[in-house]
Amino acid sequence: MSRSTPSDTQLETFGLQPSWSRRVTFAGADGRPVTWNILDTGPGPRGTIVCVHGNPTWSYLWRNLLQTLSPEWRVVAIDQTGMGYSERGRPRVLAQRIAELVEFCRQEIDGPFALAAHDWGGAVAMGAAPQLPITNLILSNTAAAKPEGVKVPPLIGIARRAAQLICQWTLGFVQGTALMTTREHRKALRAPYRGSRRRRAVADFVTDIPLSPTDPSFAALAGVATGIETLTVPTLLAWGGRDVVFHDRFLRDLHRRLPHADVERFPNCAHLAPLDPAFAPLVAQWLNASHTASESVSISEEVAGIYQSIDNHLHDGSTIVAGPGGTLTWASLATRRSDVAETLRRRGVQPGDKVALLVKPSGELLVAVAALWALGAVPVVADLNGGIKQLRDLFRTAAPVAVIGSRSTTLFSRLMRLAPGAQHGVLGRSSRRALENGTLLSRSEFAPLTSTTVAAIVHTSGATGPAKPVRYTHGALEAQRDLFARLFPLAPGEAFTTSFAPFLLLAPALERTCLLPEIRFDRPDQLRLSHLRKL
Repeated sequence: MSRSTPSDTQLETFGLQPSWSRRVTFAGADGRPVTWNILDTGPGPRGTIVCVHGNPTWSYLWRNLLQTLSPEWRVVAIDQTGMGYSERGRPRVLAQRIAELVEFCRQEIDGPFALAAHDWGGAVAMGAAPQLPITNLILSNTAAAKPEGVKVPPLIGIARRAAQLICQWTLGFVQGTALMTTREHRKALRAPYRGSRRRRAVADFVTDIPLSPTDPSFAALAGVATGIETLTVPTLLAWGGRDVVFHDRFLRDLHRRLPHADVERFPNCAHLAPLDPAFAPLVAQWLNASHTASESVSISEEVAGIYQSIDNHLHDGSTIVAGPGGTLTWASLATRRSDVAETLRRRGVQPGDKVALLVKPSGELLVAVAALWALGAVPVVADLNGGIKQLRDLFRTAAPVAVIGSRSTTLFSRLMRLAPGAQHGVLGRSSRRALENGTLLSRSEFAPLTSTTVAAIVHTSGATGPAKPVRYTHGALEAQRDLFARLFPLAPGEAFTTSFAPFLLLAPALERTCLLPEIRFDRPDQLRLSHLRKL
């Protein structure tokens, strides 16, 4: 074995099977053949997944995925040019790395396949994806652009200014990255980069990060950002929530560009999420669910939505909800819905955008949800049952573009940084962030809804395990409304009550008044007959 190739003993020590490692030669982006070292588990009946590392890692980054998915899946993890154990001495910029990934896949991968990528390997993979027959896309702690209003991460800025010293002449950058994961992985991560000559591409990778229009790869990265917005394949954003480089603002930006993506955030994991023990089982579960769903394609049809009934009561002064927080009439709900929707639309909220709600169970909650559905946006609901840390993790996983609440709850959100980068809006007119300004969104401008699009994300309480997001489609909500109406038929003039906040949202759908008891809705066990007698 040459110094540039890992020995069988090394591979076994790293938890990799020697039979997976092989050399592949193909046409390089500079017009000459280039040789890569790859890890290839061999044929798998479920399909193929190609994995692209970032800087300064190598194919070892995907060790857990290689071990977990094979032999059901063929997993191919590459070492990019100049990285890992691939050929050295061939400097590359982003466009060339994209071109080489495309060329490699066309030569080595038969048929459609899934694509996974991390760090700046994500930009390479996202640039290649529109040119390849991919079936699924998995992205982890990466970026297609620097989010608006976000400064260059300090670690990137420092490394870029002193790239030769930090990234090539010393082990600083390599060692710093290795320290972002547990001790068992650090020796393997450092292994290909022991000499300064072997770290030249590490420095080149950093200096190629485009920060201004004059940088060589600025146009290429801009093309990546534009190109991924055309992708419609099932996508998973699997994110390390403690990453100080590609932090939650990058997650939110990527989710905005890929609004159909599923998001899984590992709150206790830093930058090297693919090495987290939970990463590979999650990806396996997601891939299997994605393939199962693709085999049973559901038919999407336009629906009116469960709040179509509001249009029948535009001038109705009767009460739709009453409780400790006051009353709300049908007419007020209709007007305030259009008022809030128009303000949110002017602030950039679009169909499919997720908006976190910090609103107590009351008429205000109906107003917020009705306004978001008028825009085709998605309410995200959670509570403080699990504490501030859990609420922060849930909201950051959802990556909302905005947070709606009262003056106190939106202030709380900003102070606790529940949703960094999200705008905040206050229900009512008594705040500079007020969402109600007297300008109404025309009914003809309401977004069309379909049976399969996501209507809401409601988080479980966490009482019986980790809190989890439950996604409701508009079709599912219509079915729930119809089932409730059959099981609990209410005559005109009759009302209902609930100690479970989400059931309040059924009031307009059923065209029946909801009477809210004077209890804490995060403690439904407190409901007593005495509360009901007061209604």
